[in-house]
Amino acid sequence: MRRDPRQILHTRTDVEEDLGSTMKSLRELKREYERQVVSLTLVQNGGNQRRSAASLGMSQRGLQKAIARHSLLATAASRAS
Repeated sequence: MRRDPRQILHTRTDVEEDLGSTMKSLRELKREYERQVVSLTLVQNGGNQRRSAASLGMSQRGLQKAIARHSLLATAASRAS
């Protein structure tokens, strides 16, 4: 099923209205989303990195890098308590 391109394309103004007046880069949005998902997963798993990595479908080392990248270790430990 093909879509009419006019239904898919949006103007920059439409996108800015949807996202708010301050446009963030895709890199910033992805980084924020990753931080939220990793943080929430750690909290849900009581700070257990092995279980958190498994539920995210990533290696434990990959999770550890994400934790370091976002400075989440202390945050997750304090929320789990």
